[in-house]
Amino acid sequence: MATPPTVNISSLPCGKVNSFMSFRTLIVALSILMAMPAHAEPKIVTSFPLLQSLTAAVAGNLPETLVKGGGSPHTYAMRPSDARALEQADLVVWIGPGYESFLERPVAALAGRARSLVLARAPGVTTRNARSGGVWDTHDHGHGHS
Repeated sequence: MATPPTVNISSLPCGKVNSFMSFRTLIVALSILMAMPAHAEPKIVTSFPLLQSLTAAVAGNLPETLVKGGGSPHTYAMRPSDARALEQADLVVWIGPGYESFLERPVAALAGRARSLVLARAPGVTTRNARSGGVWDTHDHGHGHS
């Protein structure tokens, strides 16, 4: 069986996603599911719960998510069940390596036969520079923390 192509829409500019993405963009991006066999429900893995919800609304089935509700990508540790989900996936939906660097190697190593949908590279997604100033700056107001 031939390895399906990776969905690599364009190069990723530096910055953060401002307006996460339009629902329309997700629908267009997930249209690659139409190329999968009609007899099998595709096995989809998403990086975190928001993508799980958006993907489920389009795909019609509830994908597996790696970073569970209440979890943080900063403290994420891959479990054997996560590795198995990536190995069995037909499609991996994630923001991309610039935003979810903790998934870059696992997606490349474990999701070999899966299509990788990198949403940060999808048409219609606008990226912005990281915010600074105001509430994003460290502060010192005299009681022992910054």
